[in-house]
Amino acid sequence: NNIYIGLSNGFKSGGINQNPRLSIDNNTYKPEYNQNIDIGYRFKNEISSINFTTFYMKRNDLQVSLSSQQDTSNPNSFYFYTSNASNGYNYGLNLDFKIIPTNNFESYFNLGLLKTNINNYSYMIDESSSIDFKKREAAHAPSYTVSWGFTKYYQNFNFGFNVEAKDKFYFSDSHNQESEPYSTANIHCDY
Repeated sequence: NNIYIGLSNGFKSGGINQNPRLSIDNNTYKPEYNQNIDIGYRFKNEISSINFTTFYMKRNDLQVSLSSQQDTSNPNSFYFYTSNASNGYNYGLNLDFKIIPTNNFESYFNLGLLKTNINNYSYMIDESSSIDFKKREAAHAPSYTVSWGFTKYYQNFNFGFNVEAKDKFYFSDSHNQESEPYSTANIHCDY
């Protein structure tokens, strides 16, 4: 058994976006700072293990990944770059469970719940116009992920099955297109 609490500070360095077509406002971005707290529980014995963690992260000068076409008449001017939002947060929990009741069978279950928020940001499309976002979720941050699977072992052969599911999420911090919630199932055989 292990119960733990972790407090930490995080940092992402600032930088320079290299594309010469970007407006002056988008040439550089500031460092991002964050403060984190994690509280968790771990247990392991001969046949099972569990790991449960809950967390909260406060983010300042949050770095976001943006994209835009800098010159409307030139599709080659489409560019991905980094900018800063004001601030935001992430919080959630993660559960991992694994069981091996015999030496030839194992199964697992994983669950992740996540809430993200970016308070507000705007970015320049060109020298005269900008796009503003207020209170939205971060890109590629589904509110849930879940997976379950098993593997059965024989002498030189094993087979298994797993299923994974994910909630919808934004594809980018610079537009509102979202994925659909989805799940995938996999069967595997190994010799």
